[in-house]
Amino acid sequence: MLAGYTWSHAIDSNSSDYFGGLVLQRGNSDFDVRNNFNAALVYNLSGNYSSLWQKAILGGWNGDLRFAARSAFPVQVQGPLVLDSVTGQEYASRLNYNGQNAYVAKQGIPGGRQFNPAVFSVPTVAEGSNGDAPRNFLRGFGYSEADVSLQRRFPIHESVGLLFRAEAFNITNHPAFGAVNVTCGVSTAGEACNNTLMGQATATLSSSLGGLTSLYQQGGPRSLQLALKLQF
Repeated sequence: MLAGYTWSHAIDSNSSDYFGGLVLQRGNSDFDVRNNFNAALVYNLSGNYSSLWQKAILGGWNGDLRFAARSAFPVQVQGPLVLDSVTGQEYASRLNYNGQNAYVAKQGIPGGRQFNPAVFSVPTVAEGSNGDAPRNFLRGFGYSEADVSLQRRFPIHESVGLLFRAEAFNITNHPAFGAVNVTCGVSTAGEACNNTLMGQATATLSSSLGGLTSLYQQGGPRSLQLALKLQF
C-alpha cells in the first residue's frame, strides 16, 4: 500500500491570461491546488486451498485499488470585455466585490453550489476596469475518484500464460465538475451582476480537460474494461 498527501500554495501575479490594461495583482495562481491525496493498494489473494476446485477457481487472483482526491482550482469571475487600444485585443475586466458570502447553495444544480451574482458589480468609469475583487479568490469544484481492477494469470505451458484483467474507472460513478460560468451578465458601470448561472458548472471535469473521449478519462463517468492478453 502507498499513500501520499501534499499541501501546497501556488502564488503569482499572472498565470496565463492576457491582462491588457489591468494592473497585475498578486494572488492565487490558476494552478493552485491546496490539498492533494493519492493512495494505491495491491492485494494478492491466497492460493493455498485444500480443495483442487477451490484453488482452480479462487487461486491466483490479485486486486488493485487507486484513489485520488484533490481540492478545487481557483476561478476568476469576469466583467465586461474591454478593448485594449494599444494592441487591439479584448480582455475581461475585473469586478467589484462587497465582501458578503460569495457562494449560494442550491438543490438541483451541478455540485449543489454556485456563485452569488448579487455580491459582484461592474466597476464605475472612475474606477476603471480593475475592480476590487481579490484575484482568484473563488473556487470551483474538487475531485475524487476510485479505480479498481482484478486480474489473474492462467498458465498454459511453461512460460506461456493467459492474463485476464477486469478494470473499473470511477467505480462509484461519482460526478466531477470542471469549467464554471464566470460571466457577470451586465455591462453597465456600477450595476450588480445578474447572471443567474454565475458560478454554475458548465461541463464535467473530463470534458473540461479537452480529451477525445470521456471514457477512461480523469473525472469521467464510470467506465468498464475487460482485457485478455497472451504472455510468452
